[in-house]
Amino acid sequence: MTINLFFNNTKATKMRKLILFMVSVALIASQKNANAQGCVAIRSTGGFSNAGKGGPTDTISKWQLSANNRYFKSFRHFVGTDEQKQRQVLGNEVINHQYTLDLAITRTLSSRWSIMLDLPIEANSRSSLY
Repeated sequence: MTINLFFNNTKATKMRKLILFMVSVALIASQKNANAQGCVAIRSTGGFSNAGKGGPTDTISKWQLSANNRYFKSFRHFVGTDEQKQRQVLGNEVINHQYTLDLAITRTLSSRWSIMLDLPIEANSRSSLY
């Protein structure tokens, strides 16, 4: 006989789930240190999608065009939490420029099928003295 603690709908199981949820939230909220996401320049464009909405946005033509872009410039340098401001004063900082554009056109064939053509465009440059 197997006792399943997560899929029973008894009051005791619901209480266990609630206590587990509350303990998880308390553990997350009690953290004193937070870490940054690292190098932000590696992020790209993340658009949104209407997939799964049950029908096309434009019911007459059944076409959808989406464009997402992002420009990013980074020039500040950190070692851990300490910013190296002397690199800007000395002129030996690394400057990253990133521009991304994501163009997509979607043709809805039916409520379950569609075809999409996606064109990602990216231009990057990096300047440094070394």
